[in-house]
Amino acid sequence: MFENLTITVNPGHPPRYSSEEIVHLTGIIGIHPDLSKHDDINIEISPFVDCTRVVVSSAAIKYLLFVIYYSFNCIDNLNIRATHLRSGIASKWVLSQSTAATAQRLKHLEAYAFREGTTAEWSGYIVWGKLGYLMHGDSLGEFENLMNDKGRSEKSLEELISHTEGLEFWIAEGFPWQGRFDLAIGSESEWMLKNYIERKNKQS
Repeated sequence: MFENLTITVNPGHPPRYSSEEIVHLTGIIGIHPDLSKHDDINIEISPFVDCTRVVVSSAAIKYLLFVIYYSFNCIDNLNIRATHLRSGIASKWVLSQSTAATAQRLKHLEAYAFREGTTAEWSGYIVWGKLGYLMHGDSLGEFENLMNDKGRSEKSLEELISHTEGLEFWIAEGFPWQGRFDLAIGSESEWMLKNYIERKNKQS
């Protein structure tokens, strides 16, 4: 199944997950469902005593870096950049990774929703809010302050970007934020991602 993947396991502590399990946890199968194709998929696995660090690249992914933390039972997605802007891989990746993480009984996914200037390459502050990632930590207070300062009534990012005017406001005024995808069955994160994908499928 993985003959056309280049998988490197760096020396270190014995990995908690097999290479096959790591491949699924990357979410790469959502982007490249036919692994028999030559899609230049490279996966580097670095196991440590308390975590496993994974770096991925492929024909569609310029760079993906995430860490599986054992004690927190979560994946922290530190960086993902597509090879081409607006390639439409985000929802497929989140669905694939969240499904694999749920199967491994992880509790949640973490991601930092970047915003850097006006470049579309760093538009995570918009995208992740559509795909089930929920603000948490200090980002919640920052969001509340922004809503108060601008005289708005929305109580959450998902409420704000659920309508066109609110989305346009967030594109202009939004900030980078810390996000968490809840992997519990029937969670709000799961519901949001499912609805987003259903809407996209109807539009296509």
